[in-house]
Amino acid sequence: TPKPLSRLTLMLYASKLYPHSYLLVPRLLTPRDPLFSYPALKRGLVRRRNDEERVKQILSSAELMEARKNRDQVQMKTILEEMNTVVYGEGVTPQIRE
Repeated sequence: TPKPLSRLTLMLYASKLYPHSYLLVPRLLTPRDPLFSYPALKRGLVRRRNDEERVKQILSSAELMEARKNRDQVQMKTILEEMNTVVYGEGVTPQIRE
């Protein structure tokens, strides 16, 4: 059965004495695992958190409430396109993602 990395091993990876390619597979992942210290992963998590906040702002915006109240399809489409840009990226639609 896989075991978590020891404190000494974690220190060796944190100090960059061991490259990440030396990591054992399979192993028990813990929150302190070196896998979670990749800069790209950290940037991605920050970007995702920001995107989730932006989606919350869109869903609770006064524009959306007004468009729902007035059943304004043009405004609803604009808001949906803005949300798709946040969720899928610039120029990507849900149909393209399928």
